[in-house]
Amino acid sequence: MSPALLSKILYWHVMPSLSAVILTTGFISLVALVFNVKSPRWLYWLFFIPLAKGLVVLTNGALTPPVVPTTKVFAFGMRLWDPLNMISIPSAFDKLPRVPTAIDQMTIGIISLLLLALVWRWASLFVFYRSLRGEELHAEEAPRLFRMLDTLVKKMHTRYPKVVVIDKPYVLPCLVGVFKPTIILSPELAEESSEDILRASLAHELAHLKRHDNLFHWIVVMLRDSLIWNPFVHLVFSRIMAAKEQDCDRIAVEATGKPRAMAEAIVHAAAVANKKGKKPLPGNLSGVTESISAGKLISRRIDILMAVTPTKKQKVHWAKVLILIVLLLLSFFLYLYVTWPPPQFSPIFQF
Repeated sequence: MSPALLSKILYWHVMPSLSAVILTTGFISLVALVFNVKSPRWLYWLFFIPLAKGLVVLTNGALTPPVVPTTKVFAFGMRLWDPLNMISIPSAFDKLPRVPTAIDQMTIGIISLLLLALVWRWASLFVFYRSLRGEELHAEEAPRLFRMLDTLVKKMHTRYPKVVVIDKPYVLPCLVGVFKPTIILSPELAEESSEDILRASLAHELAHLKRHDNLFHWIVVMLRDSLIWNPFVHLVFSRIMAAKEQDCDRIAVEATGKPRAMAEAIVHAAAVANKKGKKPLPGNLSGVTESISAGKLISRRIDILMAVTPTKKQKVHWAKVLILIVLLLLSFFLYLYVTWPPPQFSPIFQF
């Protein structure tokens, strides 16, 4: 039995990817704590990094030679997950046999099946979200709703979305569609809610459109699914979702000036979902943390809205940013010093 390919995948790709997510998440959390980063917009992009690094290390391997071609600077930056090489693996399984064994072929077959399963999942999600697009609502059918929408679109400087009202067993409202953004509303919200709740809900969905979440959410979901075997990825994904929703709350409150109405809109959506037993939309929350994350996220959003009106943007402390850049550069040069001459390695996949 040849352990070459299986061991190569495990020691050069899977284990380093797991370590990359853990170490990068810890580093990002430390940076957020030291620099007192509370802005959900900053946190969203900071916690985007561990997912991207985990996927790059999984596909590209653990180590990088210190001589970096200019065309691969970005790739090198993404692969600098362990500057001190503390968790590097010896190159005992560096070379593959010329003729793949049956075990190697079976391993390649399993990887191919996993990739096909991911493609099938993403295609299924795409078809599901397209199915949510029902008949478009027009201004003459809901004059109150479109008066609010007209005002908010101008004030928030966003594209004018389509509006669809459907009665589905999923938690609504939501924003779908990359090229033709559509706001999906429940009948209870569109027809029975107060003006303040409806306005806050519309502003929140327009905030998603303003942030281009209808595009970036797909990228985050694909990164999460590609690393679905890593339990830490689910926690990072939940943190990203929380930051995204909190930032949309902030933008919505800036547009409406009513944080209490935004909190009431969140409670209204949760109450309708609980009353009718509605489920979260597929791909929104991470499976193993879904029930915990949903409740905690709602409570956290309401606490933030009711505590302080989130209308002030966090100032950027450029001195702290400069210190961070210097530390990263020092880590880079320390990495070059520790790893010179470059170790001999040959990951399976390379740029």
